[in-house]
Amino acid sequence: MLESALHALSVHGHDAVLYGLVLASLVTVAITLERLFYQVSGTTKTAALRDLTTAHVPLEPERLLALEAADGFEGRVVSAGLAAGAIAGSSGAEEALAAALLVEQEGLDRGLNVIGSVGANAPFVGLLGTVLGIVRAFGDLALGSAEGSAAVMAGISEALVATAIGLIVAIPAVILYNWLSRRNETRMRRLEELSRVVLLQLEADEVRAAAPHRIARGA
Repeated sequence: MLESALHALSVHGHDAVLYGLVLASLVTVAITLERLFYQVSGTTKTAALRDLTTAHVPLEPERLLALEAADGFEGRVVSAGLAAGAIAGSSGAEEALAAALLVEQEGLDRGLNVIGSVGANAPFVGLLGTVLGIVRAFGDLALGSAEGSAAVMAGISEALVATAIGLIVAIPAVILYNWLSRRNETRMRRLEELSRVVLLQLEADEVRAAAPHRIARGA
């Protein structure tokens, strides 16, 4: 019973592994293209945000108005901080910015775990296909026919293709995963810098607003 089940698995499993690896490769390519489109479409088109750093604080009123209407990843973070700051001050803005950064991080990382899983597991799946192919080849040898040796050599050669395909799928997946992860890290560093700009601006506004009251009390 066990031997017949193993033989059936070796006959059909090798081909199933190959189809699975091809499917995993297509999924990796599709996710990569979708992630690139997501990153490009989310890049801000607001000129006021492109070179904004903490050195520009305090910001001019015109630039603040432009930031409140900014688009893309950067615009969503900055707008969330400014909106919360107008209601709850710098302390409320800090919480809003932390939440906005978390949302953007989750959006940027979506799908990367699939690419990482393909890169990590494809070689082992390919090795499984090779083992199943070798089992099938030696099953053919057990038939004892005159063409048995040639069939075994052809079967082993075919089985090794699964390992090669597994590596061919895994290596680009690992490269793409690392590349996309680095892009996301760069994007998140920029968003964190912009969140510091918003907090400094709000703190500067609070200091300016409190200054007349201190002068009046001193008088």
